[in-house]
Amino acid sequence: MRLIPLAFAVAALLGGCSLFGRETIPDFPTAREQYQFADSIYSRTRPLPVENPHEHWRVTDVESPYFEPPLTRYRQRDYQQFIEAFERVVNRFPDDTEFTPIAMVRLGEFHHLAGDPFMAASRYNQVLDICGDDEVLSAAALYGLARVQMSQQQFTEAQHCYQLLIERHRDSQNPRIIDLVGRAAQHLAQIQYQFSR
Repeated sequence: MRLIPLAFAVAALLGGCSLFGRETIPDFPTAREQYQFADSIYSRTRPLPVENPHEHWRVTDVESPYFEPPLTRYRQRDYQQFIEAFERVVNRFPDDTEFTPIAMVRLGEFHHLAGDPFMAASRYNQVLDICGDDEVLSAAALYGLARVQMSQQQFTEAQHCYQLLIERHRDSQNPRIIDLVGRAAQHLAQIQYQFSR
């Protein structure tokens, strides 16, 4: 009986560790530090080996020609840990303009991969509402939102997001945005091809 309280005390002394593989998420004084901690949880988590990414997803996703499985896959509890860590950034620093919007984009990704497209879309829309002239955030949020809409077979909405992404960012010199614009153009062509048949 005395071992259980001792085990919790040891876990607390180890700082950030828990007995069940989940980290305690401490509060940090700045958004930067809070974000860095959240990102470190993601960076340190080992993905599951995936030989055929399609075999691990819901049948409806696999049957969709628009489904693009991630290159890595994590356990559901890992996604929940990532979500908790990045939510801490958003909740503790809602007025931060540098790290909170990035955390929201990450939350959109993780909610989508965890199977919650509604929360994913909500986070991406929040980013679009606050990103202003930040082209990286705008492009990432539009692309993420379109992917969520595609997975929900909301093709008209996805088409609109892809078109908006291409129109807004086609002249960007940023390599990340150039990549997203190229992917958006490919997905847009897929949608247009499917509807033209």
